[in-house]
Order: sequence, then C-alpha cells, then structure tokens
Amino acid sequence: MARLFPLFSLFLGLALAAGCSPARTGVAGNTLSTNTKPPISITAKAPLRLMASGSLAVSIPNDKETLSSAVISFPYAVFGEGDASGPVTRHAHAILAKLEDSQNWSFQPDTVWKPRNASITSSKGPDGYTWTTQLLLVPSQGDWFSDLWVANGRSVPKIWLAKRWSALLDDTTKAIYEYREPCAGCLPEDALAFPLLDADSAARLKEFSNRAAAFTTSAQNTPLTDTAPEQTLRARPEKLPNAGKLVGEALARSSKDSSPD
Repeated sequence: MARLFPLFSLFLGLALAAGCSPARTGVAGNTLSTNTKPPISITAKAPLRLMASGSLAVSIPNDKETLSSAVISFPYAVFGEGDASGPVTRHAHAILAKLEDSQNWSFQPDTVWKPRNASITSSKGPDGYTWTTQLLLVPSQGDWFSDLWVANGRSVPKIWLAKRWSALLDDTTKAIYEYREPCAGCLPEDALAFPLLDADSAARLKEFSNRAAAFTTSAQNTPLTDTAPEQTLRARPEKLPNAGKLVGEALARSSKDSSPD
C-alpha cells in the first residue's frame, strides 16, 4: 500500500492540474476551439486558410431594454483563399459566443433568429448538436467582417451570398460558422425567401451550397498552444461587431425562475 501512495498522489496531482486549467478559446491551425464545456471544434477546409483571429467583448440586443445590457465574449476566426491582395472572392468565419452573465441571460432560439429574405432549416449534425442553417444575402455595408477586409486594404462585394450554420451548445453558448461569396446580381433580392426558384437560380444555389460545405465540426476540444497564430489581416475595424446580426439576441431569464414557490 505504501508503494501505491506516490503513484496515487501523482494521478491526483495530474487530475487537479487538469481541473484547474484556465478556460481558453482560440485557434489551432485552421480550427477554432475551446477547452470549456460544452466542447466543440470548428475547422475550415483547405484551400481556405486562417487570415485573422481574436476575441472581443460585445453587447448584444436583448428583449428587456430596461435591464443592463447583455454582453458576450466573441472569439472569432476568419478564413480566406489566395494571396493578400485584390478583391475577396471567398470568405468564411467561425464564432464561439458566450454570454458573460448566465444568471440573467440566455440566447434566443436559433429558429427565431431569421434575417429578412432568408431561408432556414434545422437538423441534428453528426457531432450531436442541432444546427440551424440559413441561406441569406448579406450587405457589406455595416458588416464587421467586411470592414475587417477593407481595413486591411482588400475590396469586398456590395452584397454577399452566405450560408450560415448556428447551434446552441447550451442556452448561454452558441457556435456559428458562415461561408460567403460575392453576389453581384447572382440572385433576385427576394429569391431566398421563396421555395420555388427558376432553374437558373436553383442551379446557382446548388453549386454555391457545394462550395459552402467548407467546414467540419466535432464535439471535442482541439489542444491549443501558446504560440500566436499568424495574422494576415492585422488591422481591426474601428467599430465593434453588430452582434445582433452575427450572433442573435439575448432573452432575459424569467423573474419567476429565481423566485421562491
């Protein structure tokens, strides 16, 4: 028994060290991941490569204007293709949003978060999370990710055609990844709001959707290192992201949930 005690102490020490690891969310290679729970890794496929990453604290819209604002942590990763000059022809990003005040706020359901003229579906992914998919048109004006490219000397289209996936990992943690391409007259403005499309528009959307399958996800953590990832897009926009457009809104927890029976 005495011989087993040092071995037991070693295992206990390792377990305690692992349990006390600081919460981290960041990028490893082409993957945005976190060591917090619930676990997830979001990986962009080649030839997309990491262009920028970071984390911000951002206020998001909420359903109770009289309460203090809801704030999220906003870790992000941006991916692109090609060299560091010229117009942007392919854009992708991933976000892991976390509400800072989980006692008072939760995320609205993803099925409610639907921009105008967008189509929306939901299904369970192989990672076990339920992903809501949106096909939408995104104006570059007022869009933070477009501004990020512009701040680094790149030109962006007036309108993006985008496919967005979002999942509530729990009611205070949301994962989002999105793929975009320029949409200069590629579709009528209201085309995505209607299920019946002409043959040409349907063919274009099918081809786009094939290219938009540019991510894989896993309900596992990816080990993060202390080495800072290479940043091609080093400048950030002056304004913070409009989190309502990129992440959705927060709902105040019902007061009766915290009141005694």
